[in-house]
Amino acid sequence: MASEPELPEPAAPRSPAAPIREIAMDGVFFGYQEGGGPTAGRVARPRRGEATRRSSAPAVRARARRCNCSPACTTQGRGASRWTASICARSGERSLRELALLVGQDTFLFNATVRDNLLLDKQGLGEAEVNEAVRQAGLQEAVARWPEGLDTLVRQEGGSFSGGERQRIALARALLRDPDVLLLDEVTSALDPASETLVNELVLSLRGRKTVVSVTHRLSAVVDADLIYVFDRGEVVESGTHEQLLGQGGVYARLWEKQQGLRLSKDGMHADVDTAWLARLPFLAGVDAALLDSLSAAFSTQTCREGEAVVREGEEGHTFYIIVRGQFEVTKQTADADERRVATLRDGDYFGEIALMRQVPRTATVRALGPSVLLSMRRETFQRLVSGSTQLQDELSRALERRA
Repeated sequence: MASEPELPEPAAPRSPAAPIREIAMDGVFFGYQEGGGPTAGRVARPRRGEATRRSSAPAVRARARRCNCSPACTTQGRGASRWTASICARSGERSLRELALLVGQDTFLFNATVRDNLLLDKQGLGEAEVNEAVRQAGLQEAVARWPEGLDTLVRQEGGSFSGGERQRIALARALLRDPDVLLLDEVTSALDPASETLVNELVLSLRGRKTVVSVTHRLSAVVDADLIYVFDRGEVVESGTHEQLLGQGGVYARLWEKQQGLRLSKDGMHADVDTAWLARLPFLAGVDAALLDSLSAAFSTQTCREGEAVVREGEEGHTFYIIVRGQFEVTKQTADADERRVATLRDGDYFGEIALMRQVPRTATVRALGPSVLLSMRRETFQRLVSGSTQLQDELSRALERRA
């Protein structure tokens, strides 16, 4: 935190005379090391005053790096990040960072009171302003539970609070800083459904007053956005409104279809899947509606903690899983006994379908990257439900062989 910006600060940095109305990235490429491969290309222009701006895509890492590139320039790359007519070499990194704020997935808190963490350099703000930010961020119930309220001490740099509480503190802090541009990177990933709805409503309430760039893989959060950029393998492949992107039938439309039909209760403890979603699974294609209804009703809800391994490589497989909410890493053991990540799974993805028909060892470990909710079905339950159709079992076996 004490390090100086890589880009030299101008002797007399210019602050924009008017609110920032446009952010543009012109041929920006970024890498952590000189000579490293690029992780980002061109991005179109979010404009102030229309509404919120959101990015959505399978490739979270590249999107997060673009958020980091937005508030300032970096020497590790090429291209220009422009804010209206001001280029950061003219305005200075410090000046731009005062106008923008990034709320990321990992929230750092100081070992001080919650109030001090909220105010930071805004100590002159009154109690009414603090309480309003706490309310808007959905933090009031947590504050009421804490022994000293807002004067409760933060310990272990926030480790004494849940991920959702840390995220709400970060959002309340952002509201108090009142930036011209708000950058949100997967801010609802650690929140329950009710809190996620509250945050989405909060972002929409900023429409017309601020520019909001929100990175998310959960498409239900972007339906009302004025402009959506879809990233795939680090590049923008589509852009438009929700309806326009559905009409294109491309990456966004496929992601939307994958995530629809999975429902989660407000408390995040009960999930279900509709038959139309199940019918789209390749190994259930052609199954009659009555059997799909029975299968849908037979799933159990399972919650996972961050770091919890749902399946482990080499163990016997016996359960099929559907991800309703959350992110999971898929790792395989290397020759030197290390783990290598081979994939990341998110809402609407599934795994373990081979276990429905075959008693075989798991080929990879699947571990939760944060609080998550799954639907699961054991092999015994599945085989009991499909036992009346030998033809169906044969078709399923062939489909699963192709999948393997």
